[in-house]
Amino acid sequence: KFGFPIGTATVAIAPGMHVHSHNLATALDGTLDYHFTPKPPAPTSDAQEAASFQGYVRADGRVATRNEIWILPTVGCVARTATRIAAQADAALVNESADGAVDGVHAFTHPFGCSQLGDDLDGTRSILAALACHPNAGGVLIVGLGCESNQIDALLREIPEGRRSAIRTLVTQLAGDEIDEGVAKVAELVALARSKRSTVALDRLVLGVKCGGSDGL
Repeated sequence: KFGFPIGTATVAIAPGMHVHSHNLATALDGTLDYHFTPKPPAPTSDAQEAASFQGYVRADGRVATRNEIWILPTVGCVARTATRIAAQADAALVNESADGAVDGVHAFTHPFGCSQLGDDLDGTRSILAALACHPNAGGVLIVGLGCESNQIDALLREIPEGRRSAIRTLVTQLAGDEIDEGVAKVAELVALARSKRSTVALDRLVLGVKCGGSDGL
């Protein structure tokens, strides 16, 4: 599969025959103890070794392709609020940032965070915490409603302490005007997130892929 042998025939198998454990032995050394040793990489040319891109080098060594402010709602109830804050902040603040220091303000909305319990809630919280630590996010505004299952305090505990200086929070039920307060907090993050691109070797680039459901690996 995908160029790698996954099994070896134990008897002759004619075209069209059912292939299963009765006529095939695994080539994966057992499903619970599998080790893959890839072939040595092909030698690279000087041009390949010199390949680079313009990225943002973060304090932890990771390299971002964009320097953005991300708005993460804790619950679907404030998804529209997060979207409005992002739109207003993007128009009012990013266009004024010097040297294109911030590439955009974006809200990542979802329908979860309300009436969730146990592993279901933990999964939502884990995903949002990971997004808050993404290198492409120079700063993060977490927007909560106030009465949701996915409370901001619990979410912050999932985020490493060293990352929290680049995070601001907003509880809409405690805000006088949640849009104005949200835009003001984004302005703080824009000031903190100012950064310039630098030349980085291509081997520092990380690509994310999404499976469409057909990939058994």
